Amino acid sequence: IVFSQKDLEDTKAAIRDDKIKKIREFLSPYYYIQSPVSGKVLTRDLSLGEHIEIQKSIFKISDTRRVWVLLDAMEKYLRFIQKKKEVDIFTDGYPKEVFKGTVINISQKVEPELRTVKIRVEVNNPKELLKPEMFVRGKIKKGIKKGFLSISEKALVKLSGIDAVFVIEG
Repeated sequence: IVFSQKDLEDTKAAIRDDKIKKIREFLSPYYYIQSPVSGKVLTRDLSLGEHIEIQKSIFKISDTRRVWVLLDAMEKYLRFIQKKKEVDIFTDGYPKEVFKGTVINISQKVEPELRTVKIRVEVNNPKELLKPEMFVRGKIKKGIKKGFLSISEKALVKLSGIDAVFVIEG
């Protein structure tokens, strides 16, 4: 193998530059930290110059392309809510957007002050428009079964105190 003088000088310069870089990194007060997961930094629990311990959490990182939304459902609507049911999510921040989600958990506890139950919905957020702590509303379709007649409450007529409906046949 034959090397030119220029190749030799370039190799020496590269080794020297690499050694200088390593010395600078060793002497630098800054350290590079690489996250084991991809996502966005939501919070930083670290100040410049702060000493950290091995077990200390210094960043909270989350992939916000799929998020959990917590909804408060009134007790009277619990019969319509089931796991794996589809939910439409709306927010005033993006009034023309409808975010699609699925019920993944229904809390076993009723909040005594509001008489509500927490519903956890997993929502696709590909544009990352939904943000942590954002106020949202959810809509779950009741799922009317086939073979049943469904009418508006406005169509009911009171006859001797009983709700009735007139049906026109033919």
